Amino acid sequence: ELTCRSDKYILNRKIPKELYQGLCNHVFGDAGCGIDLALFTYAGVVSAIDATGTLITVTGFGSLPKSLRSGWFDQGNAVRAILDHTGSTVRLMSPISGLTVGAACSGVAGCAHTYPACSGYNNVPNFAGFDLIPLINPFDGTTSLA
Repeated sequence: ELTCRSDKYILNRKIPKELYQGLCNHVFGDAGCGIDLALFTYAGVVSAIDATGTLITVTGFGSLPKSLRSGWFDQGNAVRAILDHTGSTVRLMSPISGLTVGAACSGVAGCAHTYPACSGYNNVPNFAGFDLIPLINPFDGTTSLA
């Protein structure tokens, strides 16, 4: 008797959600994280757009209490990931077609998924990473910073 199973059979087993890693496993703002993103959403007005359409200067983003880095930029129905945030300028992952100076927009803060970042949001009880992973492997003495 030969029993054969397709490659889809492997998907029947439970795949672990949590990984042993230093960074938090939650998506920022999901139910496990518990952060209310409405508290970290900031409104502004586009005041400049560079030639590539990815560097956007927004009045109102200059002195925010939280960085928008790793968050997202929302303008109407268009949403883009924010790769960097310096002062009142954000760098988007890709340009938004039809974005114009004077357009109303909003930015949602991001999270670095580290213990200090979680602490900055006063959300340490929900931190799902392992910030105390040793840097030196106790079995062979190698470092994880290679």
